[in-house]
Amino acid sequence: GYNMDAGIRGILKNYLNYDVSLFYLKYNNRIGITQKTDANGIAYPFRTNIANSTHKGIESYFELNAVKLFSSDTQNFSVSVFNSMAYIDAKYSSGEYKGKSVEYAPMIINRSGLTGHYKNISATYLVSYTAKSYGDAGNNVIPSEDAVSGVIPAYRIMDLSMTIKAGRYNLKAGSNNLSDNRYFTKRTDEYPGPGIIPSIGRTFYVGLGAKF
Repeated sequence: GYNMDAGIRGILKNYLNYDVSLFYLKYNNRIGITQKTDANGIAYPFRTNIANSTHKGIESYFELNAVKLFSSDTQNFSVSVFNSMAYIDAKYSSGEYKGKSVEYAPMIINRSGLTGHYKNISATYLVSYTAKSYGDAGNNVIPSEDAVSGVIPAYRIMDLSMTIKAGRYNLKAGSNNLSDNRYFTKRTDEYPGPGIIPSIGRTFYVGLGAKF
């Protein structure tokens, strides 16, 4: 196969950072997972060369420093809004599953957030969204008995982090999956056995650092 990409990046008037790129990937005779049925009528996952696939889309990143819009002095205070987004159209282009989505290829992955700092204190709030995807080339929605085939539902999570600096010391604290969402990221037939890879629930962390 082959791939092509083109993009542009830069800084607009010292307050807007941007990076936008387009990509196209041609993948011939792609290896993937399909669902088969044995002589007893029991479904099982089968890994093989599925067909040719094409992957095309756009990736972008924008960061706007709201304070720099009105002032050049951001030493003591700043607020930035940022967004990182990927739009991916990954489909099989030949064979039995022509037009079906490629496994584990969500159409949209988006991360948006807000970062602020005041003197020695900084904090970041992040919201991440991942669209639905499929565990097999047939794009089955209903999961198989071993959970290898089937849809992987969309999910959204929030993270919060904060850092306080005092001389050579710094204190970090935060929470991942702040809303304690329940989701899973993959269907797998690998060790230790077939099933899903579940999410980690709400977690908190605290760390202390020092420079000498």
